[in-house]
Amino acid sequence: MYCLLKSECVDVAKYLNDKCGIKTGYYHAGLAARQRVAVQKKWHTGEVQCFVIHNTMSKSIESYYQESRRAGRDNLPAVGIALYGKKDFSRFVSMLRSGQGCKTEILRSAMA
Repeated sequence: MYCLLKSECVDVAKYLNDKCGIKTGYYHAGLAARQRVAVQKKWHTGEVQCFVIHNTMSKSIESYYQESRRAGRDNLPAVGIALYGKKDFSRFVSMLRSGQGCKTEILRSAMA
């Protein structure tokens, strides 16, 4: 699940599970190693139906390509859907300008 904030990953997964009946897990950099392994196992066994969702813009086309490739890790066909809104761009630019997790050269590349 790709969102601008880790907490959004949790919220989107909960919404998909509770409101849409889609068995979804979330995976982000803040998870402990055992939690990451547990989510991957659930996906491999089919307990989790949905593994890669873009709920916002990627930081770059290179990031989107690398992130979306994860959907094919099981060697089965995958459908890519990117969900975004106008506000995502301004949120993303604000995060880049504030230096949250980005170096200057990455900021310049992403903005280009």
